[in-house]
Amino acid sequence: EPEKILLPATYSSELHNNIAEVETDIVVPTGAQIVPIVENRLLTPVEYDRDTRHYAFDTTGMSYEVGDSLGVYAHNEADQVSAFCEWYGFNENDVIRLVDNMADRKDALPENITIGQLFTQVLDVFGRPKRRFYELLSLVATDESERGALENISNEQYKSNIAETKTHADLLKEYPSARPSIEHMIDYIPRIKPRLYSIASSPNEAPDNIALCIVVDDWTTPNGIYKKGLCSNYLTQQDPTKSNSIVAKVNAGVVAMPTTHDVPMVMAGLGTGLAPLRGMVRDRVWTINNDEEARKGGIGEMALYFGARHRKDEFLYESEW
Repeated sequence: EPEKILLPATYSSELHNNIAEVETDIVVPTGAQIVPIVENRLLTPVEYDRDTRHYAFDTTGMSYEVGDSLGVYAHNEADQVSAFCEWYGFNENDVIRLVDNMADRKDALPENITIGQLFTQVLDVFGRPKRRFYELLSLVATDESERGALENISNEQYKSNIAETKTHADLLKEYPSARPSIEHMIDYIPRIKPRLYSIASSPNEAPDNIALCIVVDDWTTPNGIYKKGLCSNYLTQQDPTKSNSIVAKVNAGVVAMPTTHDVPMVMAGLGTGLAPLRGMVRDRVWTINNDEEARKGGIGEMALYFGARHRKDEFLYESEW
């Protein structure tokens, strides 16, 4: 087997402390935009073990269709980022000046970005690592026993780490002699990917407002550690009264909607799977109330089957049906 070597990073960087050179407070990926949150409403009882919420965002300037989804770019929790940076020896307020060594990169990072921004808004440092991250650590580890352990991670151990939701940060702490450079972290830690949520509103009824219905994704690992999904938990913390905003973009739906409203529809959804169906229903109700031409052509009937564990706690949007 050929010797594995660490290739040069695709970014070069230098640290400085001129915060004035940072172009933006929020890193916005290509195609996305900053949207203010206007509603964050709990749909399930406070004491219930599932946290399901209705969200609404001011999406002026975005266009969407019934059946589309909204891709939400979550941020890592500030306290977690601060603790990680302090442990690794980073100063969150330092600025990195990046030189991109790839001429054809599709979504390059800003030329100047703070350490805090990089680990809060860009790198999924608290996400599950792929095999290649283990390989990176094995190439930079200075302790022979750690290097050997990393080189010989079995499939069973790898799968166990996935089940335990071990993160990039966890592995760095588990193998402390492996200290990749920040340039190699940028290459080997994936960016925070948008989470796609079905839109629960009608573009005719609310062209500048997108609604979502989301349950917090939570689980307990085999070792008994309670965890929450990054994005669904991040959204619960967004407060309309504090003028909070998120970064998001519309993604085309996978369901081909009828071109006219004369087609009857039978819909079935479980839990938050109700979201796109709510959008379909509200769009047809809007058409009945506002589109005389469509009414002349006839409006198809709709039947909705909705399922949840407990009617008392999870009959989402009960007052609307």
